[in-house]
Amino acid sequence: MFLRVLFTFSVVLFIIGFISCKKSDFKSAESVLNTSAGLGDSTGSPSGTPFVLPSGIIYFEEIKTITNPLCTTDTMRFFGCGKFVRLAVHLRNNNFTAVTVTFPKGLILTSNDPAFQNGALLQTFATNVPANADWCVNLYLACLNKNRHEPANAATYGNPVITNNSKLIELTELLSSKQLIRITSYGLQFAENIQNAVWDITDSTGLTAKDYSYLNALP
Repeated sequence: MFLRVLFTFSVVLFIIGFISCKKSDFKSAESVLNTSAGLGDSTGSPSGTPFVLPSGIIYFEEIKTITNPLCTTDTMRFFGCGKFVRLAVHLRNNNFTAVTVTFPKGLILTSNDPAFQNGALLQTFATNVPANADWCVNLYLACLNKNRHEPANAATYGNPVITNNSKLIELTELLSSKQLIRITSYGLQFAENIQNAVWDITDSTGLTAKDYSYLNALP
């Protein structure tokens, strides 16, 4: 009788230990999935869905900072509200008809030099690229790495992905219908505190009550 009870007790302990191990493994796997590579102080390339240009549209130069070189004024387009990561994207349309290129919210471009900041587009923008033409777009991206350097004139970017980071996705949803840029007699005026909200995600624990109050009050 005693041996039977001992055996039963041992089996119960084994099952409890097995279940606990599985829960631990699940949490560990979940933690890996939620790791935000390339954001804040973390290294590596940001994760997400690869951004693919429409058929017949190509990059005819590396993506680089807007001062290297500036887009020519007759074909220049700018999108975004970022103050730190401002990039020139040179497109070529090899089609015989105009093609609309949509840059989606949550689009991240990664610096080829890990010393420089990665950037994210916080709202969706589209541009109509004329047939058989070269077209330059300036993307004003939010900084995703508070402690890195702003990109130098020679900085180049690649690995365009649409983020799968749930906190960044939430932020882009909150901003989807907001007016973040105004053209005034003094030039472009960007909504304040957006960058701080991004850093609260990438370099801290997430949006704060102050962030939510500010974001919800934007026009």
